[in-house]
Amino acid sequence: MLPNDFYVRNLSQAWQHLNRSLFGGALLVAPTFLVVEIDHHAADWNPARRLIRFSRSFVDGHCWLAVIEVLKHEMAHQYVTDVLGADDETAHGPAFQMVCDRYAIDGRARGTVRATHDDHILDKVRKLFRLGDSPNEHEAKAALSKAQRLLDEHGLSVGDLEPSTAEFGAAFLGEVVLTKKPEEHRHVASHILSRFFRVRTIWIQTLDRTGRAGLQLEASGRVSDLAIAEYAHDFLHAEADRLWLRAGRGGTRERLDFVEGVMRGFLASLVEHEKVLGGAQTPGLALVAAQGRLDDYFERRHPRTRSVKPSGRQRGVRFGEGVSAGRHISLNDPLTGNSPKLLGPG
Repeated sequence: MLPNDFYVRNLSQAWQHLNRSLFGGALLVAPTFLVVEIDHHAADWNPARRLIRFSRSFVDGHCWLAVIEVLKHEMAHQYVTDVLGADDETAHGPAFQMVCDRYAIDGRARGTVRATHDDHILDKVRKLFRLGDSPNEHEAKAALSKAQRLLDEHGLSVGDLEPSTAEFGAAFLGEVVLTKKPEEHRHVASHILSRFFRVRTIWIQTLDRTGRAGLQLEASGRVSDLAIAEYAHDFLHAEADRLWLRAGRGGTRERLDFVEGVMRGFLASLVEHEKVLGGAQTPGLALVAAQGRLDDYFERRHPRTRSVKPSGRQRGVRFGEGVSAGRHISLNDPLTGNSPKLLGPG
């Protein structure tokens, strides 16, 4: 368990970075940060004390990028106070929603833009609330009490039960990678998702659960497309590892060559499949419009990005073996169980 001063220091640094990169330096005075036990929600902004509090149980129980999403939410509240001066409306009123829309911030009091764990908890809470309508008074009270306890334990609120009306969201894929830039096979996998699965991907600087600096992949897209992209991401990495174990022993370099080859082989098979299906044909107007809206959402969410060049290192013989193995990967649609149609905008 990390100490409070670690969280306070890193939240302060993250605030400075987001104020520059997302809000364009509009917030002139940094707040004070406090990490304490808070009931019912993950964090809050106190304009009178210029204080952002975070729930200790929330920061302990969620990945760092989820904490950053809540920080963005609270910074949007601060923007309403400091820049717009709109102190005559409710906390999540029109001014706040406008700021969230401008910077592609989730306006709900959630821990992540799309958090699978939180969604699972909220599904449980909804079922308990339905039991709260039971004619058995004892059963109803017990269900409502358990529902509130679940919300409190996970830093959620009743307002989180409302579904999001936003067209797009984001998901954090895989684990934190403790490198300064993603290894080549991870870079190729993220390219596959962006090209064929109707999402935009980006590597984000973050911290792992022990406080070490690293990178994690974020995907932006429609909720249904994010679910498929997340499945494809996890499947491809697990399949590459399985194929490596079956291919025989080798050192770290041989493994990296092989798994990169797997990803590039699978990418090549997708490109060939696209050509067979006539992927060069003009996409429909609805797809073009949807892609344009996704690009706009992504650029609002990440207004300042930079590209990372491939390493250009020499590959050994295991790379070719990986390419051959990757060409034979069959990826089924997790929603239908069938081999999926190409999901890219083409």
